[in-house]
Amino acid sequence: MSEALAIQPRHIDGRRLVIRIVQGKGGAQREVPITPDLLRRLRLFWKSHRNPRWLFPGTGRGWKNSGTTLRQALHRCPHAMTKASVWSALKIAKAECGLSRTHDKLTIHTLRHSFATHMLEGGTSVRQVAAYLGHRSLKPTMVYLHLTEVSEQQARTALETLARS
Repeated sequence: MSEALAIQPRHIDGRRLVIRIVQGKGGAQREVPITPDLLRRLRLFWKSHRNPRWLFPGTGRGWKNSGTTLRQALHRCPHAMTKASVWSALKIAKAECGLSRTHDKLTIHTLRHSFATHMLEGGTSVRQVAAYLGHRSLKPTMVYLHLTEVSEQQARTALETLARS
């Protein structure tokens, strides 16, 4: 979450479709791919506030009573959105999606886990996923190699192909 909150508009390379993570794990830099649609959405979001420093700016304390609009507060805020704000947004999103208490384990890290799992299921190499996640070794990335229906179906297809050879 800290890495995402630290993203500045200048960290996005729209031509190459990557976001540069400047202060990643262990202070390392890396690039994470984005889709053209995500690039479009991030640009639209930034245009809604045009904060000169942050892609995800905070509002600052007391903005509601300051006589400014949300857009003005986001534009003027000198710091990024807080982790507490992200947790609140996730809680609201879960409620709006109709997710019940049984989904209490849905966290920000669940989104990271889902990204890694989908990338691996899509055929991205473990080394590449490790690089996207900022892992220095493959060991922490191996957690995402759990069995899923997609991976089992891929294994069945590979076995059938091998059997026909």
